[in-house]
Amino acid sequence: MQKFMKIWSAGLLLLFIPLLLEAQQVGISGTVTDANNGETLPGVNVTIKGTTTGTVTDMNGQYQLAVEPGTILVYSFVGMETLEVEFDGSTRTVNVSLQPQMETLQEFVLSVSGIARDRETPVAISTISAEVISEKLGSQEFPEILKSTPSVYATKDGGGFGDGRINLRGFDSNNLGVLINGVPVNDMENGRVYWSNWAGLSDVTQTMQVQRGMGASRLAISSVGGTINIITQTVDPRKGGNIMYGFGHDGYQRRSITLSTGMMDNGWAITALGGRTTGQGFVDGTAFDGWSYFLNASKKVNDRHILSFTAFGAPQWHDQRWPRQQIQTYRDHPRGIRYNPSIGLYNGQQYATSSNIYHKPQLSLNHFWSVTPETTLSTAIYASFSAGGGRRIIGERSDWYQFDRNTGLPTDATQLTPDGYLDLNYALEQNAVNTDGSRVVIANAVNQHDWYGMLSTLQHETGNFRFTGGLDLRYYRGYHFQEITDLLGGTHYQDVTYATDTVRSRNVNRQPFARLAEKDKIAYHDMGEVGWAGIFTQAEYVTDRYSAFVSATLSNTAYRRHDYFTYFSEDSPKRAELENTAEQLLIDANAAQGQNDTLAYDQAISQYNSIVNMQAMGAPISEWIDFTAYSFKGGANYNINQNHNVFVNAGYFTRAPFYRFAFVGFTNNLNPGAKNEQVNSAEIGYGYRGAKAAANVILYRTNWLDKSLVRNLGQNQIANISGLDALHQGIEIDFTLRPTRKMQVTGMFSFGDWKWKDDLLAEIYDENQVLIDSVEVYAGGLKVGNSAQTTAALGLSYEILENLRISMDFNHYDRLYADFNVEDRGDIRYKGINSWQLPSYQLIDLGVRYRFKIAGLDAQLTSNINNLLNTAVIRDATDGRTFNYDSAVVYYGWGRTWTASFNVRF
Repeated sequence: MQKFMKIWSAGLLLLFIPLLLEAQQVGISGTVTDANNGETLPGVNVTIKGTTTGTVTDMNGQYQLAVEPGTILVYSFVGMETLEVEFDGSTRTVNVSLQPQMETLQEFVLSVSGIARDRETPVAISTISAEVISEKLGSQEFPEILKSTPSVYATKDGGGFGDGRINLRGFDSNNLGVLINGVPVNDMENGRVYWSNWAGLSDVTQTMQVQRGMGASRLAISSVGGTINIITQTVDPRKGGNIMYGFGHDGYQRRSITLSTGMMDNGWAITALGGRTTGQGFVDGTAFDGWSYFLNASKKVNDRHILSFTAFGAPQWHDQRWPRQQIQTYRDHPRGIRYNPSIGLYNGQQYATSSNIYHKPQLSLNHFWSVTPETTLSTAIYASFSAGGGRRIIGERSDWYQFDRNTGLPTDATQLTPDGYLDLNYALEQNAVNTDGSRVVIANAVNQHDWYGMLSTLQHETGNFRFTGGLDLRYYRGYHFQEITDLLGGTHYQDVTYATDTVRSRNVNRQPFARLAEKDKIAYHDMGEVGWAGIFTQAEYVTDRYSAFVSATLSNTAYRRHDYFTYFSEDSPKRAELENTAEQLLIDANAAQGQNDTLAYDQAISQYNSIVNMQAMGAPISEWIDFTAYSFKGGANYNINQNHNVFVNAGYFTRAPFYRFAFVGFTNNLNPGAKNEQVNSAEIGYGYRGAKAAANVILYRTNWLDKSLVRNLGQNQIANISGLDALHQGIEIDFTLRPTRKMQVTGMFSFGDWKWKDDLLAEIYDENQVLIDSVEVYAGGLKVGNSAQTTAALGLSYEILENLRISMDFNHYDRLYADFNVEDRGDIRYKGINSWQLPSYQLIDLGVRYRFKIAGLDAQLTSNINNLLNTAVIRDATDGRTFNYDSAVVYYGWGRTWTASFNVRF
């Protein structure tokens, strides 16, 4: 902390140097608002006509610019009419309002997205404009653009393309609500967000807003820690487009083109984008190739109806780094922090044994109906179809072989090269001479889905009141299986898992020791169904000084599981044979009872019970299991004057457990201990908005009650860990300063106190859902891991020459504890011992942006250097047996990287 304070103080002193250079400069300032609703507009381009000189409005819609009398100012913003205003010199304050180009379509986007309004919506928010994303993202993961937001911890995790992760107030993406244009995109089974599926989304993002805590979304979503709301372009009102080309470290290349018709006379407007990003990756063996596309076609039918169709996706493949390694392993390896243990050598070539290929397009058809001037109805029908999976190298799971602790593979069939890489050529040799088939094979773990939904929102305004209600319907099917893709020189892969009775790794519908070929499914094959139905309602009261809201939701989540390996299929000859045998045994038992033959009766009944209680005789399709959840939240904001405001909010909601907790192990048996989680949260905040400064101070407290966790104990036994509670509380401060028209200073500080609250008992159930035992879980007082509980940032942006701007961002992370499974803390000897606390670290990023004209077109050059000082830092860690650095397994973050890009708009 002392080192951090020295760096922070030095950074603050440096801020005053530019002030000496500009102390006498003057200019104009103003605020840009939406003419339709009076809301301030962040990210509006304000330029001097005929030049590239200009600025962008901040998160409060405010701007500053030095101009001369007679200058014509141009205000432009996606979805708004471009406005030109002549500055006559009579005032130094120029406030303007922009008219939506396609007014009702803009209303539609806002009505379904849940975008919070500054000094009106009483929640903690941070808004990132499209300009900031385009200038600072570079080769970073999409979530990393939020790293200077209070209570956010974002990393690249394994370092592969799209493998980034984000935590907010100590909660991972499973417990954050992620929306794109107001539509939830968290996985319906486990709540996760896979950012590689949205790798091209940054090219079409208009606004990205983080709402910490309960958030402003009206939907019943998993926003325990907060909501990330991404608003894409709808239609570009200006005919034309732009071309972008970028390049950088380790073969990084990015190119894209956007075309727009603008609003045509026939009421149609079409915007399309296509792009491709390729590279070798900073980490060895993490090459990638990602495409992205976006299409929006909107039709203004008449003054009351608009139709809008949107399609976007990002088909990609990328090689990955896995698994995490001990610190000493990186130190000993010649490649250091670039070392990737999943690299293999195959026929003399480098081969990625861990890789991902995926495509998840999302399609939506939106209808907006202005029923009356006061009442609107917006409806979105959407669908998503995914295809792809992850490459893995696997070996037989049998007691016959010894396994390497780090690779999980048979030691007699695998070998490492002197550089520590998997020698697949050795596996080829061993498989070729093994009469029992391949010991090691390459397989693809497939996780695909079909997802359909409808979101309809009715809104009515009367006086200062706004009433909103709606319907949220979703249906999801997830397909999960693993298939052989390469036998690695062997003639077949022997399915011995049925004989060894390993949980979730057998197919009772094939013969034991079956000889499997490429494309055959192994290990598991199941499908999950999720049905969702929710209603929501909200009432708002808004005046210039006061605003308040109350909202409520009610939802039902239903799960059903199909298993194609664990149970005999309905038409299985084996099932029919056993059913006939069981029927005959009952006949024999009745006959024995009639003859008072107790021994024969007991034998028949025992054999009968053995058959009917066989797991394989269970239903291949489970029953539906339902969970009803609800939420209530409310808040109020008071604008003390034009500079100061205060707000408060509080809420309570219940949430259905995730899909995997609803069933016993990997079976179709319903889990009797599964129950809703509970969350209550409260915030109080203060805001300041001035001509040269803006600031926020937030205090929050979130109680997470009855968190759903299940410990699989093997042999179809599970431990339901109920009553596990966590407390997340803290303070967040952020500010923006504009001491001169050319300089902007941003900063934030957040301090969290996130910990598990109590020890508890875990109930153990067998496969027949019978409570058989209980075990203690010693969680009380343990710090929540996997996210820095202290973060701070300081940023400086300064226009050193006309249209040439440099920026520097400093980020500090501390009190970061290694990730661990709290459900595994069952040994009283380790009671109260926190997981390993990682060393604190600091990162510095540098950026340059230059705007100019080329052949009369607006052009821009951008360059970024991330981790300027090339600091080797551990950003992700999983705790080990000693709760210290020597047993933890980690991922190092990237070293110094750089990118540059050229963009021209026509």
